[in-house]
Amino acid sequence: TRKPDGGYLDIFRHCQSMCLLAAKAANIQAIDGIYQNVRDMAGFEKEASDSKYMGFDGKLTLHPEQISAVHRVFEPTQAELKDANAIVTLWEGGDGLEY
Repeated sequence: TRKPDGGYLDIFRHCQSMCLLAAKAANIQAIDGIYQNVRDMAGFEKEASDSKYMGFDGKLTLHPEQISAVHRVFEPTQAELKDANAIVTLWEGGDGLEY
């Protein structure tokens, strides 16, 4: 499923993208699959970060040591929280018009 550099083969990248798009279209959480090498925490954290950047809402874990990394990666940053709060404030201050 992976190339020598650790990246997914194109067909599996396509499957990952299709799962992401299908979940978003169905308005359900998009959860990325496992990272098989439980001894490679740096690789796991990089893949989890890539998943978040792609738009996934979470990542499955295979080993208990991966859980804290998923929490770290997917926890909203201060900037993301600030942006979300600004959007809510704008929404609540709206005049009821639909766009």
